Amino acid sequence: MSIATVESLWRYPITGGPGISVGDIEVIAGGFIDDRTLILAEETDEGLRRIGTKQAPQLLQMRYNNDGSAVQLGTHEIELPAWQLDAEETPDTTCYEFGDYTPVLFVGEEYDDAFSSYLDRRVRLVRKSSRWQLGDHIAPRERANASLHVIGAESVEAIADASGSTLAPDPRRAKPNIVTRGLEAHAELGMIGQSLWISSVVASCWIQIDRGTARCPVPSLDPETGENLGDMSLRAMPKSPNREGKEVASAGVYAHMINAHGHIAVGDAISIKEL
Repeated sequence: MSIATVESLWRYPITGGPGISVGDIEVIAGGFIDDRTLILAEETDEGLRRIGTKQAPQLLQMRYNNDGSAVQLGTHEIELPAWQLDAEETPDTTCYEFGDYTPVLFVGEEYDDAFSSYLDRRVRLVRKSSRWQLGDHIAPRERANASLHVIGAESVEAIADASGSTLAPDPRRAKPNIVTRGLEAHAELGMIGQSLWISSVVASCWIQIDRGTARCPVPSLDPETGENLGDMSLRAMPKSPNREGKEVASAGVYAHMINAHGHIAVGDAISIKEL
């Protein structure tokens, strides 16, 4: 029995940047195909460390072409490295990604220079290894940066209303992969530990809900300019346990794939599936 439908799907070519709305997408163990595959990182004494929207809000001002194969950095457009899977490749190093040491490969100095100029800070553009994308190194359900982000449209609307926001609720604030429609506000937090079957007549995807998505002030940033609008309060969000068991403000949930390969499309039905 269907409990909801997929309202929208979002892919993020570069972690911390804006998302691209897609009508359908393939899913593997590491998440959506070509999603958050590229990372901008700074070199520190402890190694590479990812920067995101909180550290560089101007990342949200980047503009992709229709399929995300190129990005506009101010007045300069650069073609992004093509997504690939090569299980035999050897990572160059690891990048600390807000909790995970992710194996990565350097992309090239021309990319480092272009993004450093745009952000006015020295950064390296790196690509997550294929084995990481296939679910190796750290099991997807154990990753600090989970492979799938799911939130109900009703949850976004409830948070905006409780925060007193005068702006139209915008799911992009939550940086989701999957936005659902048809659940009560925050119902997804009550599904932690359950699995969902997302299906149509032609394809399907089986995911498990792992934990609530702990939130920081990023949802208050304008999803197109990075400006802090200050209108999405953490106090308006329900609390759920983080990985350490501490109750924190949460909106949406983290999930991972159960089947090795799947496909999701806007309009697909969502139902509870027994493990």
